[in-house]
Formats: sequence, C-alpha cells, structure tokens
Amino acid sequence: MKDKTANNIIASTAQVYDLILVNRNTKDFSQIDIKILNPFINEDD
Repeated sequence: MKDKTANNIIASTAQVYDLILVNRNTKDFSQIDIKILNPFINEDD
C-alpha cells in the first residue's frame, strides 16, 4: 500500500492557499477540489 501522506500535505497546502498544483502525477490529486496543472501536457491542442 502506498503512503499518501506527502500527497495529502501538498494538496491541503494548495487548497488552503488557493494555489495551482503543478505536478506530472495528476491521477493522485484528481479527486481533490484543487486546480492542477500538468506541465507535460499541452491542453491547447
């Protein structure tokens, strides 16, 4: 089982301070109500 404590701290910080989470691993954060940006995907295409 994967420990998600670090992800929870990162997501909580982004949520509390209304930040955009920049991370390639968007899957682990998809169920949380925060803004996520994957810099490896061009969403304009």
